[in-house]
Amino acid sequence: MNKFRTAVYPFKIMTDRVGHLAGALLGQMTKTNMVHIPYKSSDTARTDVLGGQVGFMFDNTAIFLPHAKAGKVRLLATSALTRSQAAKDTPTLHEAGVPNFEVVGWFALMGPANIPESIMSKLNAEVSRIMSLPETQERLASLGFEPLTMGVNASGAYIADQLGKFKTMVNAAGARVD
Repeated sequence: MNKFRTAVYPFKIMTDRVGHLAGALLGQMTKTNMVHIPYKSSDTARTDVLGGQVGFMFDNTAIFLPHAKAGKVRLLATSALTRSQAAKDTPTLHEAGVPNFEVVGWFALMGPANIPESIMSKLNAEVSRIMSLPETQERLASLGFEPLTMGVNASGAYIADQLGKFKTMVNAAGARVD
């Protein structure tokens, strides 16, 4: 078996993590057989990557950045369409030859469906103001985050688009709820 066509990737099984789906999507897009290793924690998976027992994993760039700077691990690629500001020398998977590969984590501030529009507008304006503060930008950048704020309607469209992508990844991975 060609060792470059079989890869092992670990991931933490949680509803808020997409490492499994990113690995499955990468395998599908590159026609590579990926072997799923169901770790109970990302920390254990990282330890195995750092120790060389596992070939790679998808995780937050900022978590592996100190290890990369110390020469303990190599950042192979990032999963956004644009390079990470925290790891500018690391190519994206898109740049590395997997056209249009994009799996990114995101956070959204949400509330009940019946919040009055006037309150939503005020809340959105205040969050946008805070997110644009230099100290907020610097702190988030130090954690490997690249903040993007958008209006209520744009957020709704973005979330709908992301849910569609995740549905495609779930179907491609053959994932199911047990």
